[in-house]
Amino acid sequence: MQQNIYEQIRLGDISLRDPDSSEVQRQAELVVNELNIKYQNIIQIAEEMQHQVDIFKQSQPVTEYLQKTSLAISNYQNEVERLKEVGVGTAQEAERALRRKQELEADINRISERQEERINLHKQIVKAYAQLDMHRRKLTKLRQDFVNNVLASNPNLKITIYGQADIEQSNDEFRSILRLQGTTFSDNILVVDDVNGHKTGLLSRLVSDDIHDPVHKRVTNLKLGLLERSNNILGQVMHGKFITAIGKLSHDDENALLEWFPHDLVKVEFRRSERDAFQSLERASAGQKTSSILSFVLSHGQEPLLLDQPEDDLDNALISELVVDQIRSNKFRRQIIIVTHNPNIVVNGDAELVLPMVFTGGQIQQNDAGGLQERAVRERICNIMEGGRIAFYQRYKRILEDLDSIN
Repeated sequence: MQQNIYEQIRLGDISLRDPDSSEVQRQAELVVNELNIKYQNIIQIAEEMQHQVDIFKQSQPVTEYLQKTSLAISNYQNEVERLKEVGVGTAQEAERALRRKQELEADINRISERQEERINLHKQIVKAYAQLDMHRRKLTKLRQDFVNNVLASNPNLKITIYGQADIEQSNDEFRSILRLQGTTFSDNILVVDDVNGHKTGLLSRLVSDDIHDPVHKRVTNLKLGLLERSNNILGQVMHGKFITAIGKLSHDDENALLEWFPHDLVKVEFRRSERDAFQSLERASAGQKTSSILSFVLSHGQEPLLLDQPEDDLDNALISELVVDQIRSNKFRRQIIIVTHNPNIVVNGDAELVLPMVFTGGQIQQNDAGGLQERAVRERICNIMEGGRIAFYQRYKRILEDLDSIN
């Protein structure tokens, strides 16, 4: 058996001396020194970096940002606490609350827009109503100017237009706009005492003597009071049931109320001659009313005019004083054809052509034609017309008096 190789080695043959470590130690010291230098450099760089960070933190933008951030955090925490108090405790609940808030804000914005539109529309309505009121008053003035112009040459007839003052004629129309049937709420609208003519109710306040505002302003205040459902209009206390009834009006009804105006009141006065005083046509007889209307018709226009027995309801005095003079003056500007039984109209009206008619054989026939200067025509007038000779006598008497006054 081969002898083990390890048994042949003697321990004395192995060197037990330590290796020289000085070189390693020197190299280690060099490394340590370099590391110390770099460490110091690192510390310096870190200090410089910290200094830059400190400077950055102390700059105005960062300071403002931190303040705003701190305020936002504080507001957030306060909002969280507030939401908890109203039952919003989770992020989902907060999100729903935020969405609801946004929806409500959008609704508020839409309402604000509608309010702005409403204000603008109200301004337009006020402006339009002011123009409408102005034109309505202008209409009254035009009517009065027209009447004055027509009657400029008629000293015995006077017509006065009172703007928006005919409350009795306006009553039914006014009630219709307010949707008031029959005689309901008459005490609130208009009551006329048949005995003394005393009037009460809202419409009567339009012409009442104890209100100093002009009628057109009273009309405006009446409308505003009704639209605002006021319990006191033009100084008259309104019943609760009446206010309730007015509250049912539609927008179209309210527009109709704004467009409504009372009728003008027409007052007609006449006199027989310039020596007499004017008197109201309301207290006149049927003949006086007819003569006044006929006098007005004859005062207006240049168109051909056909009159059929204008003397009906008139006595000879009225015919002579109110009608005949107008007929004579009309001849110079218009063609007039008159069917009459009254000789004063024919003779004193200076008829240019007379066509006497007789009833013969069951028919009306013409038996002559001509002017007043023709004898045959004058005889027909005297024979056919009662009072014909008197009419001729009065005419020639007037002519002679005129000649005497000239001489």
